[in-house]
Order: sequence, then C-alpha cells, then structure tokens
Amino acid sequence: MEAGFADMHFEHQIEVEGVGLVKLSHFPYAPPDPDDEAFLRYEHLRPTPTGEILLLHGHIHSQWLTRQYSNMPLMLNVGVDKHNLHPIPEGEVARWFQAMSESSAIGT
Repeated sequence: MEAGFADMHFEHQIEVEGVGLVKLSHFPYAPPDPDDEAFLRYEHLRPTPTGEILLLHGHIHSQWLTRQYSNMPLMLNVGVDKHNLHPIPEGEVARWFQAMSESSAIGT
C-alpha cells in the first residue's frame, strides 16, 4: 500500500469474458492427497473453491500448466515461468479455458 497500490488481496474474483467467474490467487488449490504435489507448502494460504469456474494462479513456477483435482474447478498456471516470461492477456486466458474445457488433457 505504501508503494501506491490501491488495494491488495490474498485472492480475488473477477468475471472474464468467455469464461465466467474466475478466482485469482498466487497459490493453486491444495491437492486432495498431499502426495500429489511435491513440496506442498503454505496450505493455510491456498484458496478453496467458492463457485468460480477457473482458478488463475502462480507459485509453482514451471511445474505444470493445467490441473484439475476431483470435484474442483480447472486451474491454469499463469506464472511467467510457464509463458516465455510474459504475462497472459485476458483473451488468451479465455482461449486456454475453452481448449481445456474441450480437451481431456488436463494435467499437462
């Protein structure tokens, strides 16, 4: 806040055209089985699903691009490590979501 930011959130929800309600968080959801993700840390800071259709997150660097745990929304790693050190435009998020929804290749 001292650096000039208007507000700060641990997680936030927005509407993304072509997707719907999207949650933003630094962290992905905690896996149902702790053995599913190496080095699981910061569990108390990880979001829980609250009606969103997609979670945009970072934290995992290039560990994986997409993931979906049972009975949870899709997750997309938008960290720059996975995207040639560039942020992802909102339109590209919608295209990724459509591709993930149409594909069974979740977890790549």
